Amino acid sequence: MEGRYQFRLSLNLSNEEIQRLKDEAWKAGKSVNGYMCDLIRAEINKPENIEKSIKQTKRYSQSQRNMERAEIIEQFISECLVETFGNRALLKNIYERYIQWCHDRYSALSVQTFANVLRGIGIYVIRGGNNKSYVWGYDVIEQIE
Repeated sequence: MEGRYQFRLSLNLSNEEIQRLKDEAWKAGKSVNGYMCDLIRAEINKPENIEKSIKQTKRYSQSQRNMERAEIIEQFISECLVETFGNRALLKNIYERYIQWCHDRYSALSVQTFANVLRGIGIYVIRGGNNKSYVWGYDVIEQIE
């Protein structure tokens, strides 16, 4: 779906630059505004500018998604984990509790993404010598059923 956008462009041009634009517009048989719109469209539609715009959009989408994931994980932490200074818990145990917590609420992240989000919000997730990952400073709150 093609949309139309209206915008105001403010340029600081010298008298010589203004005259050059008027001359170029006259040669092209267009008004100065029409000529400027053509120049802007041509610049926007250059492949390198389109690619740059797509990358910026993806970057924004990615950061937005990361913020949403972090908010969900922080909610999980506040409801299901307890701080345990100096202790560590198996990432596996915390992730299993996360899966249970997500059951009816959210689509659960993979264990790798979950660990990355934890790291992203400042929680230490490290590999132990026995090829297991640990979360430092947190443990699962015992469920009361």
